[in-house]
Amino acid sequence: MTKNKFVFFTDPLERKILRKALTKIVKYVHDNNIQLVVAGGSSAQPAVYLFKVTWKRLYGNEKKPHFYSLGELATGLSKGIWSMTPLGDRLDLIQKHRPKMVKEVQSGKTIFILEEFVETGKTLASLKKLFSWLGAKEIRTGCVGIGEYSKIKLDVIGKRGFFPRFYRSRRRSSFEGAYRIPQHERLKRMREELKIIGSKKTVWRGRGG
Repeated sequence: MTKNKFVFFTDPLERKILRKALTKIVKYVHDNNIQLVVAGGSSAQPAVYLFKVTWKRLYGNEKKPHFYSLGELATGLSKGIWSMTPLGDRLDLIQKHRPKMVKEVQSGKTIFILEEFVETGKTLASLKKLFSWLGAKEIRTGCVGIGEYSKIKLDVIGKRGFFPRFYRSRRRSSFEGAYRIPQHERLKRMREELKIIGSKKTVWRGRGG
């Protein structure tokens, strides 16, 4: 990627805030010896990738936690679809689609739920209930950003406030410059930018073009 040429994260201030926020979250997970990190949904995938890059910057080749994503399962939780589904069926569904995750949860490991942005906390509350049903002994929560006036209690918050470009990163085609990048290359380009943000090579100047 050309130096200072950002398409998805063009705001240097937001890049700096993101780096600090993920550094705070990663240090919390590391210092508390948390071995299992679960992304709340597909929208949290950029946060997970940035988490991994930040971990490598801070701790090198030290063993990382295991990562899992609930993907569309989390979408069902957030929309209340599961409220109409019997508990036994919900657990069977999770067991079917995420058997390795369930096994780790039931082994007694502390779980860290990583969210991209939290406003009402409804999805997070549903996720905590889900892992309690699965037999989790301890659940920790964290997010990159949280509503400015939100009173939801989490174990670690990267930064209060809304990061518009990071929040929109799940909709890769909605960025002004994205149309110039072939569809199949957009995810790769976004990861390159996140890698720069989280690594030692971070460049704060330059707004892209």
